[in-house]
Amino acid sequence: MNTVYSYVPPKNLKMISAYIILLISLAAGFFAFPAFFGEMPMRWLFQLSGLCCLGVVVFIASRYILKNTVYSIVEEDGKLDLTVTEITNNGKSRIMVCRFAIESIEEIGLFYLGNATDEAKKKEFIKKAKKKKMPHFNYCPDMRSNPVCCVVASENDARFLVKLSPDDTLYSYLAGRLDKGGEE
Repeated sequence: MNTVYSYVPPKNLKMISAYIILLISLAAGFFAFPAFFGEMPMRWLFQLSGLCCLGVVVFIASRYILKNTVYSIVEEDGKLDLTVTEITNNGKSRIMVCRFAIESIEEIGLFYLGNATDEAKKKEFIKKAKKKKMPHFNYCPDMRSNPVCCVVASENDARFLVKLSPDDTLYSYLAGRLDKGGEE
């Protein structure tokens, strides 16, 4: 297996940190409110809401801060594959979570956030995949990655949708405009 191209998409840590700070503040408020008003009915509802906020904080931290994603184009037996590897523990743990042949890509779309036309096309693209009951896999490094590439591929008669956040070179490989490291 020969790595032809690798890309680590950047994260927006300021946005992720802002979400975490907001959720921790909400959780503190949910826990403090029933403490000040001890006689209120259904105080458990506020406490449960606080716990849910803390659960979301743990999810966001583990999914978006503690993990790095690496997209790689690898060549094996003359064919190109896309691999997605998740790296945790400061690089000590590497797990390949996705691999499929570039030639198995059936549909691809590149969508930019902030562009109303692209966002509508993205929603339609995903809606079409949901109608066909395809499994979805999101390997974007942020909650609002820009751009987002949606890829429909099939391996072993199973179709699936993968969301990525590629750069121009990776997108060119996925769209079939590059072959084995050289431009066509």
